[in-house]
Amino acid sequence: MRAAGVPFTILRPVLIYGPNVKGNFARLMQLAQKPWPLPFGLCSNRRSLLARRNLIDAVHFAVKSSAAKNETYMVADPDPLTLAEIVTALRAGEGRRPGLLPVPPGLIALAANALGRAEEWRRLGGTLIADPAKLMRAGWKPALDTREGFATLVGESSAEKNS
Repeated sequence: MRAAGVPFTILRPVLIYGPNVKGNFARLMQLAQKPWPLPFGLCSNRRSLLARRNLIDAVHFAVKSSAAKNETYMVADPDPLTLAEIVTALRAGEGRRPGLLPVPPGLIALAANALGRAEEWRRLGGTLIADPAKLMRAGWKPALDTREGFATLVGESSAEKNS
């Protein structure tokens, strides 16, 4: 695009969450909805996430803003969360306690490897932080904070199940 002289804006979103989300985040939501305690209490790996609403706002910003022309941006909610915080927030959205057991992540990795799920654990237990500061300096403001987005998401999911 640069060589062709065509104006562009590249948005590089991280893991997206929102209504009817699929993939890794959907599996994490299903896991958090289980009634039993989960072994993530000591998981301090931080993950950048992105509310679908915030992605839509970033796309609108990129289309409308001359400041975004010919730039590449990481798009993420501003505050990365640990796996323990993600599960806690999802369960709080359902009015539940965190229910997290203090299991060392290395032990979880060994168990995942023994069960043939090493790659799944790597995606879940790994760290991935993306900094949206450049996009925010250009003028984008995320509408939702991650915890607020989770509470909204869980409320919408519960309403869909009950209808």
